[in-house]
Amino acid sequence: MNPGETENFDVAAEAETGSGIIEKIGALAPGAVIFKRGLQEIFNCCDKTIDRAVNNGELPVPTKLRGKPVWTAGSIVRHIEKRMADAAENAAKNPEII
Repeated sequence: MNPGETENFDVAAEAETGSGIIEKIGALAPGAVIFKRGLQEIFNCCDKTIDRAVNNGELPVPTKLRGKPVWTAGSIVRHIEKRMADAAENAAKNPEII
């Protein structure tokens, strides 16, 4: 990535290309442990982008294993599903937001 460029999680674009995040995480068992490096590979981003995604609520807060942040595939899927459900509920209450 070039200086000044920003990375983002474009799940829809990834899903449309078939290369994506949903396919990669969905292929894992719900209890599969994913280290930060694994998320970097899945999301094709750097560690700072993962940190920002956690800080922005786009990813769940990790736990530590051997002193390193880890997630399970299931915790990521559940987090995204909850965010989607919350967004749908919010859109139903406030249709002008969409």
